[in-house]
Amino acid sequence: MIKSIEDLLTIPEVAEHCRVGERTVRCWIAQPGGLRAIRIGRLVRIRESDLRHFLRQRSR
Repeated sequence: MIKSIEDLLTIPEVAEHCRVGERTVRCWIAQPGGLRAIRIGRLVRIRESDLRHFLRQRSR
């Protein structure tokens, strides 16, 4: 369960943090086993913890 709305990042926020384009973030989300995302209607949000986990997995 989500603790608070502050735990969620937008695609532009993730792209800025990772210094990549928004299209790259969308590709990460679309990959099987890729970056986990929450869809709320048409909105897409990423938990900070899911981003940290994804980046740790990619750095191995």
